[in-house]
Parts: sequence; structure tokens; C-alpha cells
Amino acid sequence: IRNRTAAPSASARETKPRGVILIQTDTLRPDHLDMYGYDRETAPTIKRLASEGVRFNNYTVQATWTKVSTPSLMTSMYPSSHGVTDFHHHLPASANTLAESYRSAGYATISFASVLFTGQFTNLHQGFEELHEDGSISTPGSSKTAREYVDRLQGWLERHRDAPFFVFLHVFDPHDPY
Repeated sequence: IRNRTAAPSASARETKPRGVILIQTDTLRPDHLDMYGYDRETAPTIKRLASEGVRFNNYTVQATWTKVSTPSLMTSMYPSSHGVTDFHHHLPASANTLAESYRSAGYATISFASVLFTGQFTNLHQGFEELHEDGSISTPGSSKTAREYVDRLQGWLERHRDAPFFVFLHVFDPHDPY
């Protein structure tokens, strides 16, 4: 599917994707990405990925804070429903995550959570068979995770090339004061 805005055909809806990679990047401004019309080429790899997959042109996040918005992304629930609105809040085990849905459909699942808000601390590891978190990167406490996580992901994708998979890749690199 290439940047579709119209509804997919019946045959496209019936075809299961071989692999789904959901990339969440903190504080990356779309108005500074060439794939969204910025004049300078700033992210050629992201632009290429978007041209080969699905790019969302219109979206609304449920909060300005990763801790609150990520559970909404992973459950399709508003913060008032999933209950994660403060630092120590956790997603209830009863909430069904995107990873749990993919796993129950037979997909291999892996999460790369580059900040504690997108992993076990918030209970967002539900449904993932494998979890790589902030503490598992070579420089603990570093906000630079994209290169290491992409390198790890490439090896994992090679090992899962013949199976359906769901990947959650959260990178924290572009952050304050950027």
C-alpha cells in the first residue's frame, strides 16, 4: 500500500500483511521532514520507507507526553479509558494491546522501547515475545537509540523473514532541545 487515502479494495482488505513495523519517534517534527514537504532533504530513509509502506498524513495524538500518548496508540483507547495519565500509572493488564492482537493472530512480536514509558514501566510490553528496553542499550541512559535498535532489528528481521511479524520501534533520538 503506497500512501493511500482511499479505502482499500476488498481483495486488499482480505490479504494479511507479511510484516508490520510501527515506528514511533519522539519529538520529530513533520514540518521539518522532506516527505511532508520540507524544502531540504532531512530524512531520506524515512521518506523511502514511507513511499514503500503506509504514511499517515492526518493524525491526532491523545497527549503531548509519550507516557500518556503511547498507551493510546497501542490500545486505541483514550487516556481517560486506559488510565495512564501520570508518571507512575500503568496500563491495566485487562487492556488489549496491538501486540497482543498481532500475537494472537500468529505474528512474531518484538518491541524496541527506547524510553521507560514505552515498555515494562508502563506495562506496554504486553503481547511482545521479545523486548529490548532503554536499559539494554550499550549506553544506558542515553537518548541515542535509533542506530543500535535498527541494527538489532535488521538481524531479527532476517531471522523472521518467512513468518508474519509485528515490530514496535520507538526511538528517542530527536529530543529536547531539538
